[in-house]
Amino acid sequence: MMDTKVQSVSGSEAFWGDVKPTPGQLDLVNKSPTLVSQIHEGDRRVATGENLPMAVKGDIPGDPDGKYDLQKRQLQFPPRLFGGDNDMALSTFAHEMGHLIYAPQDRAFKQKYVANVNPRDPGVYNATAMWPVRAEGEAEYNRWKVGSEIERNTATPGHPGTSINSDDPTMNAIASANANRPAGLTDKQNENRLIRTGMNSMATSGSHGADGTYDSYTRRITGAAPTEPGKMVSANYAGDDTTGDITSASQHWESGDVSTQNYKDGKLQSTRTVDPAGKPLQTSSYTYAPNGSYSVTVKNGNGRTIQQSNFNADRSGVERGFNPDGSRLETQFNGQNHTTQMTQYDSRGHETQKDRFDPGSGLDISQLVTHPDGSKTLYWFNARSSVGEQGDYDASGKPVATYEFDDSGRVASITRFNADGSRTVNTVGTNGTGTQVTVDKQGNRSAVQHVTYDQATQQSYDARSRLAATIAPPQPVGSHDALGGQTNYYDPANNRLTKQIVTNPDGSKTLKSFTDKNTLGTEVQYGPDGKPVSSTSYDPDSGLVNQRINYAADGSREDIRIHHDDHTISTTRYNAAGQITQTRTKAGDSEKIENYDPQSGRVITVETVSDVDGSRTVSSSNAYGHEGARETYDRTGRQTSSVRYRPDEGTGTLTYMTRNTDGSQQVDKIDRNRHAFYSVDRAGRVHDRRSIPLSTEDAGALAQWKAGWSTQR
Repeated sequence: MMDTKVQSVSGSEAFWGDVKPTPGQLDLVNKSPTLVSQIHEGDRRVATGENLPMAVKGDIPGDPDGKYDLQKRQLQFPPRLFGGDNDMALSTFAHEMGHLIYAPQDRAFKQKYVANVNPRDPGVYNATAMWPVRAEGEAEYNRWKVGSEIERNTATPGHPGTSINSDDPTMNAIASANANRPAGLTDKQNENRLIRTGMNSMATSGSHGADGTYDSYTRRITGAAPTEPGKMVSANYAGDDTTGDITSASQHWESGDVSTQNYKDGKLQSTRTVDPAGKPLQTSSYTYAPNGSYSVTVKNGNGRTIQQSNFNADRSGVERGFNPDGSRLETQFNGQNHTTQMTQYDSRGHETQKDRFDPGSGLDISQLVTHPDGSKTLYWFNARSSVGEQGDYDASGKPVATYEFDDSGRVASITRFNADGSRTVNTVGTNGTGTQVTVDKQGNRSAVQHVTYDQATQQSYDARSRLAATIAPPQPVGSHDALGGQTNYYDPANNRLTKQIVTNPDGSKTLKSFTDKNTLGTEVQYGPDGKPVSSTSYDPDSGLVNQRINYAADGSREDIRIHHDDHTISTTRYNAAGQITQTRTKAGDSEKIENYDPQSGRVITVETVSDVDGSRTVSSSNAYGHEGARETYDRTGRQTSSVRYRPDEGTGTLTYMTRNTDGSQQVDKIDRNRHAFYSVDRAGRVHDRRSIPLSTEDAGALAQWKAGWSTQR
């Protein structure tokens, strides 16, 4: 029985805002004491300004069924949700209501587990992931609880109650865990336990973004790479049932490797990734200071230290990466996560390269390379982060030469410093000519000489231009120690992941590129033979697919484009020669299919299929490239009617045929003079032939078919 002490919901509460639930939906709402109480709580929060009333929005990118907007603190739903199926509406509402109700706890969880993790912490990815995964686990727990109450309170003797939830893995997992509730647990302890069960499921089955909840949200927040690529096979979160704290988390990856993180009071204590046999691949340990700073030491599977980082309370810090040959890279960054300096040392501790960055913008300023003989080369970067100037110095620090590069990266001028204190300045044009001026040590300039550079000199300048184009800061600490067959590339200025190459066990590869918003931009799949299999591009905001190209082994391809603004899908198929063979346009409840002659580019047939009744219409072109026939079929494939224009019959005829359910046909045939009528029985015999003069309408139809609608691209 429903708890009658809870005041029922009328649907007129301020919390509902733009949402107008139906009487049937309100009846189900009032069968759940939990949901009723939550709506009253939402009403209270609206009154205090903590939350906004619910809103109906026509377009909710990334969450088409509804969402809880964290910034506005508002539930948002599309118009169709509460105007459609009651079960779908209530199930979605209960999930999103969970986000709203648990939002204060989520903010506290984020502050405790995520806020103090440095963005360059090697454990930041999995630590940050717990926040969105926990939020989804809470929302799913709420959906399960509300659904259970509705089903229980709508049941009658001999008749099961109304089920608003589908038979999905998360609902089944929570229900199973609740059925096996340990004795002695309070309701709150069991709630925390069931939320962790929801987390376990949602870490692998969440549908947000291109790669699921875990990866999509976490990469967007951190810009970091996952411990291993690909969706997790399973996850497990262990914790304290009384406090709701997470004490450990583990992820089982597609490779068979398992990663585990241990927490105490919201802080990472250690991490460990092992292979399927349990052999360590990488471990890390943490040390915390009372002032809010902390350090991390990362070791590989052999126990060698590969990274050591010190993070300050203001989020600035130093990272050190150690290579097998004894060389190391040291990176300094400020509290805004902008790199300020990267220094490389050889195995003897001698500096070999130093890159400096603008502390405000994070853009690279210069790179100083120290050569084995003690000489140095200094590169200065322009606003485009390419080399604008190069200076060479001998071991004593005296300048040898400077080079200036134009906007295209070409050597534009060279200054050589001579032993007598003079210097020679050459300009280099695009046509192999230039000028030369000598300046003595007193600053006196010689007359300008016009020079023509020989082929060898021009080639040396071109080589220097090509070399300058390759100059860039090194990849950050830890980028070369990735697991799971991934090779990651970062923006050294802010440690943001920009590209990822995953090599699979069969030799196939996946190339991913990421946007400035840390969302997946493109994804290209290559087979073991190196040939492309597919290419996908994504919307940078919603994470939804914009375009996907599938490549066949014979060289043909299929180009699918999704237009989210008008909800249409267009598909174009090409043969190996790049010629169009078919287009398909899916819009609303119908799909239009055009088949082409690849040689001429002319449409052969046009087929329109209805999703409503399964009927289809097929149009065929004639020899002139115009529509010559149109046929309709029902969902069983039975022809129901046809229209055919015959330009070679007299001066042109137009024939309409309607096929009856008994197999007989009704035929109308029009030529330039008459409109004939007759029927044909199922045996093919003609009956009731008659004709009338051509009407104005008949003449217009004949003329239109004769002129034709061009179907040629």
